Amino acid sequence: MCMQITQVKSYQRWAWAGNDIVHSTIVPASRQVPGHRTKYYDIDIREYLSTEDNAVVRTTVKKIVSELSPLEQARFSSADEGSFDFRADAVVNFVARTIHYENRNRGFDHWRFPDETLAIEQGDCEDIAFLLAALLESSGISPYCIRVALGCVTHRSKDGTLNTTDHSWVV
Repeated sequence: MCMQITQVKSYQRWAWAGNDIVHSTIVPASRQVPGHRTKYYDIDIREYLSTEDNAVVRTTVKKIVSELSPLEQARFSSADEGSFDFRADAVVNFVARTIHYENRNRGFDHWRFPDETLAIEQGDCEDIAFLLAALLESSGISPYCIRVALGCVTHRSKDGTLNTTDHSWVV
């Protein structure tokens, strides 16, 4: 569904079942080198999550905080019990309100960086997962607590058949 046509799916060192943590972060890029129609390259998947000093992501977190009441703003920046859950909920609610899910299961899927997803306010599962993870980290939640999972989801359709689709989500 989300990553049906991609070079990453066939990458054999990945555990698409989601039952293993894969430590290699190099994957084939889902986009071409600008100016070259056929040249693809390897990319470190962490580039999609690079938020250290990312002004766009940081400004978005400030916007999320500005939409909260003064009491909620204090809780958002607190380290008190429950504040990290509150922070995560505020970020998740912002993404749910502002980013439209776009099902791009036709054609080649070019993964978007968080800045790009914010700019167009839409994306498919991995675009939204990368954005959500970047916002959570920028909000002060430790990157050691945030993972973007790439795997498969199996669901039963109305006629009873099982369908398996590739999917991405934040853990």
